Amino acid sequence: GQAAIVEQGLARLDDQQRVRYEKLYKGYLAMTAQGLRFASRPENVARVAVDAAMAPVPPQPRYVVGKDAKLMVGLKKLLPTRSFDALMISLSTRG
Repeated sequence: GQAAIVEQGLARLDDQQRVRYEKLYKGYLAMTAQGLRFASRPENVARVAVDAAMAPVPPQPRYVVGKDAKLMVGLKKLLPTRSFDALMISLSTRG
């Protein structure tokens, strides 16, 4: 899975790069694992996609499905760009 891909990426780094990026790599894995726990079920995403495809109006380019996605979109709208970016960095460097 993703852990194997990240480990392969870490293996290719020299010592200086590893010091710089290892925490970010590991944080990404932790953030992804946490996100998967709250992600929408595939059938819910499929339902939204099929409903959009079958609607009499042209579909939108994107649909937000699930509480986790709605929270992130809401935060992105409410927070200034730098604050949202800092939050994303903070979430991705925990681990």
